[in-house]
This record gives sequence, C-alpha cells and structure tokens, in this order.
Amino acid sequence: MVVQVLNSGDLRGGEVFALRLANELGFRKFITRFVILDGVGHRALRSAGYVSDVNVRLPRVFRWIWASRRIARQSRLVGKKKFIVQANIGDTLWAGVLASLFIGKKRMALVYRHGNISSYWLSGSRVRRCIYRWLFEQCDVIATLSPETHTDLKEIFPGLRVEVCEIPNGVPFPKGHGAVRPSLCREVILHVGAFVPEKNHAGLLRVFSNVLRARPEAELWLVGEGTEMLAAQQLADELKIAPKVFFLGRRDDVPELMSQAKVFLLPSFVEGQPAVVIEAMLMSLPVVAYDVGSLRSMLGDDRGVLVPARDEHRAAQEVVKLLGANSAEWNSMCSNAKVYAEDRYAMSVVADKFAELYERLAVAR
Repeated sequence: MVVQVLNSGDLRGGEVFALRLANELGFRKFITRFVILDGVGHRALRSAGYVSDVNVRLPRVFRWIWASRRIARQSRLVGKKKFIVQANIGDTLWAGVLASLFIGKKRMALVYRHGNISSYWLSGSRVRRCIYRWLFEQCDVIATLSPETHTDLKEIFPGLRVEVCEIPNGVPFPKGHGAVRPSLCREVILHVGAFVPEKNHAGLLRVFSNVLRARPEAELWLVGEGTEMLAAQQLADELKIAPKVFFLGRRDDVPELMSQAKVFLLPSFVEGQPAVVIEAMLMSLPVVAYDVGSLRSMLGDDRGVLVPARDEHRAAQEVVKLLGANSAEWNSMCSNAKVYAEDRYAMSVVADKFAELYERLAVAR
C-alpha cells in the first residue's frame, strides 16, 4: 500500500501528479490512499483511492499532527507488512516525518518528492537549514525532479545522510498528441497557471503589451483562476490591452487550446518542473519561459527559449521572434521538444520508476 500525502484537496500541480501516479500504479496492483493536509479531497482523488482529509481550519502544526495520526491509522490495514508513505512537496514532509516517528522505520518507508530549488527558501537561514537537514535525514529516499533540484539539494546540504535519486514529473500523453498541427491564422499566446503571485501575471501582461507593438494581431489567452485574477484584469485595462486578453478561467480542454496557440509563455518567478510545459512540448507548442527552477534542463538544447528571470523586454523579443519564425525553425524546436518529452516524461515510464523504488523499500530492513 502507498499513502500519498498532499498539501491540498484541490487539483494543483503536486496533487494532479499524485492522482496520475495512483492511476498508473493501480495497473501494477498497488493500492493508493490519500491524506490531505488542508481542505476537502477533490472527487477525482476520491475515485482513485480512499481519501482522509480535513475541512476545518487548524494551525499548521496541528494539521501536521492530525495528518500523521491519519497515516498511522492506515498502517493498521496492512498488518505487519511494511508500507510506503510519499510526502509530496512542502508541509507534507513534516507530516510524513511525524508519522515515521509514531509508526517506526520497520513498518513504514518514507519517500519525499522534492520539487523545488532549496536555495530559494533556505538561503541565509542557518537554523532553518539545520531543521530541514534533520527532516530530510528522517526520509528513506528523497526523489528530486530534475538535475537542478538534485544538484541544488546536494550543495545546500553537503554530506546529507539519505539516499537521493532523480525521478522527473510525468504526464499522460494529451489528446491530440502526435497529430499534425493545423496551419494557424491567429497569433495566439497561451498561458496556463493559477493566478497567484509566483506566476507573475503582471509581468506576463507587460510582456504581452510589448509584443503587441510589433505584432498587433496577437492575442493572449489566460487559463486559470485565483486570488490575483482581478488585479490582472485591472492591469490589462490600465495597459489598454484588455480587448486582446482573454481570461478563460478553469478549463478541461487545455490540449485543444494548445493546438490553437503559436507560443506558450511562462514568466514565473518560481517553478519546479511544470507539467503544463511538458504538455506543451508534447503538443509541439514552443515555450518561452524565465530561466528558473528545472526549466533549463527541460528547454535547453533548442527545445524551447529560456530568458533571464524578470527580463520582460527580452521575453517579448523572443515571443515576437517565434510568432514570425519560418516553419523550418518553428518545426525544428517543436520536434526537439516533443521527442525529448516522449522519452523522459511519459507517465508510464515515471510510474515504473516509482514502482521499482516502492518495491525495493518494501522489502528493505
């Protein structure tokens, strides 16, 4: 049995991956259960496995304790067998470590899925680094997403006494993958992401405003919801670009939207290894992104366009260049990205790696 510990009951990046992984592992005879730190589990999670969630507001420490006790309760279902707990980024690590202390290493193996650049949030705090070194060393395995997260973890915590491996994000091949892209008449720039500060929608709109000066026929499609949406709509009005910006809200047809776009734009301040970029690569949609998180290993070697973080002028230049690129240049980049994504990020391949890891940990003493 595998217990996936999630930060939220909403279907966001880490939660979507855990759901997809549970579905793939179901074909390999693994039983998955979900423990959620905050909120009510989405119906899709409930269809994939038993969900234990909390729908009342509690201080963070109490949520960690509550979740660790729920994990301990799941251990009764497997008797004396060893089971796997996977903490998926953020506060889930605390809940996983507390559960390990309650249950013991002989009954439970703890995997931490580490998706962020540690130096973003641990630099300059010696006490915090000491705390997280201890937390990490309570894990059996830390599974990093990319070469960037792997190297950064080793540099921040030299001599870390825990096994560290690299298992990337994975996505199922989207509908329309492999199809020949239609000849596009409209110059659509697409962005998919929650309206939260780290996604930098204000910068995105300023980049698009610069693009319009060179490509007045361009359109910006924004998919997602969140606390920053109203501010983004107001900024679009202030920049006098509102007629060219379309706020599409939450959508279930992102692959179809990708097939109609010419560029995917992602000027985030912070990213892990975004699944939406993998989907764009699989859909032969060229990506322009800030060089943060794991995006360098994803988009390097002419698989996309990386721009120094916060360089809005350069980002606009690269978008304009792609909108006006000839078909040979455009197809070359798309082909490189698609082949790389198919080989590295297929959900079935990633699930095989996790299954091998779980099976090894389940029999380890």
